[in-house]
Amino acid sequence: MPEGGDMLDGGSQLGEAAATSGLWMAVMGGILLLLVGVIAAFSGMRPGFWIILAGAVCVMGASAALYFRKK
Repeated sequence: MPEGGDMLDGGSQLGEAAATSGLWMAVMGGILLLLVGVIAAFSGMRPGFWIILAGAVCVMGASAALYFRKK
């Protein structure tokens, strides 16, 4: 572990870029889950609503992490 407990090495531009791109991929994955859940719900599958819920939680969590991260 780096000194100071910062796993991403806050001073490194590469670490910041990797963290940001990973969070954006998590947002896109959550949006994909939302779309799959909506399609499943409209086709009559009961687990579609749980998929929508999981996608919403993923999008909200990753979006909050992007919004509140150190700049």
